[in-house]
Amino acid sequence: LPLAAAAAQESNAGTSAPSAPRRGSRPRPLRRSLNIQRLMGRHGEQYLLVKLFGVLDGSIALLSEDDLFPRRFDQAEEIAVVERQLAALREAASRGDLATPQVESLRSALTALGSRPFWDHMADQVAGAAVELACYDPSLPWELLPAGDEPLRLVAPTMRKSSRQGAAAKSCRRLLVVIDPDEPGAEREAASIEDAWTGSTTILDSGSALAKALRDQSFDVLHIACHQGPSHDGTPALWLADGKLPVRQLVDWIHDRPPQVLFLHGCSTLRASHAGGSGQHLSFGSLEPLERSHARALVGTLWDVSPPDDTLTHTFYAALADGAMPAAAMHAARRACATMSAWSAYWPSYVIVSP
Repeated sequence: LPLAAAAAQESNAGTSAPSAPRRGSRPRPLRRSLNIQRLMGRHGEQYLLVKLFGVLDGSIALLSEDDLFPRRFDQAEEIAVVERQLAALREAASRGDLATPQVESLRSALTALGSRPFWDHMADQVAGAAVELACYDPSLPWELLPAGDEPLRLVAPTMRKSSRQGAAAKSCRRLLVVIDPDEPGAEREAASIEDAWTGSTTILDSGSALAKALRDQSFDVLHIACHQGPSHDGTPALWLADGKLPVRQLVDWIHDRPPQVLFLHGCSTLRASHAGGSGQHLSFGSLEPLERSHARALVGTLWDVSPPDDTLTHTFYAALADGAMPAAAMHAARRACATMSAWSAYWPSYVIVSP
């Protein structure tokens, strides 16, 4: 639920209970949305506002007064702690240091930004429901916020809410996989995905083949596994065997027939690019051009990854083929990897962005 819509609906709903469904109609499932917003106080103090909403049949109500825990904090100091921990995690991942304490330190820093009673309360509130995150800083892994004693993303399926449009939901049967065959493990990943998928699978190894396939037919799921980095004009690009494919060009190709799921499996594919004072990129990601995509679910990473095996993608596609929604499929994949020490620095990087 977008923050602006939440605020408007909250003012109308107050603390009343959600309206009852019309007689004879099928009740809509309860959705819960964790909204995180930075606010400015009367005297210039900074707040982190965290609110949990229950949405039923289009009506909105606070689940309880205890769900609101604004906490004053020094933004410059406490956000900087999170950013330092995130930088340390990326550095550890880039050199192959898979130590779990890197992830735990980041989780502790994120926890410090909230209220402990809220996090304890979260475990009961999100049980059995998908959680939509409205993040004021999309570069931070808010999915690591605690729900009781575990990270939120291990307790419930989580997705990041965006204002972009998306294709109508439908079942996924046709899968297109594109790899760079020169990348170690690329062919193994494609074979593992094909083994997990129960529908039709097409595997390609170049950008030109991808362009032709997208002209000729539509696909429910598009999975591209390759490096991500700057193109010749400095915009984000996917580095395939026959050259660099600008992400904005890919978005144009799928505009008229968008897939249900677009999974860009590479480094920092759902991170926003950040430029330094000289205009040079300090970090590079594909989030900005992908915001124009009408794919119903964007799947990618917040920082650089080097998957030790195919557990995450195999589990994700097996669950998706079995009828799970993308957030639930990724939830299963995260849980499969979270107990494996080789995945400790990588599995928290994977996120889903939905309209």
